[in-house]
Amino acid sequence: MQIWEQFIKDQLKVGFWNEYISKDKIVFLFKLENDFRRYEVIDFENDEVLLLCRKLFDPNINSIEEMITSNDFYCDKIFKQDM
Repeated sequence: MQIWEQFIKDQLKVGFWNEYISKDKIVFLFKLENDFRRYEVIDFENDEVLLLCRKLFDPNINSIEEMITSNDFYCDKIFKQDM
């Protein structure tokens, strides 16, 4: 994943993020104005990631879990992993 993360770091525009799901966590990569941040989120819990998603995307996001599972692309992959 190091190659993927470097690609994202190089290509991502300021004010956006990318995330990917692994077996036991979701990795969030944020490109901010003066910073690039990487977070590993386990069990959908990370207050700092939630605040950044609210700031950059939608202030009404209730939780990381809701945001991810409401995305059709991720929803079936998350539940397939649990089986």
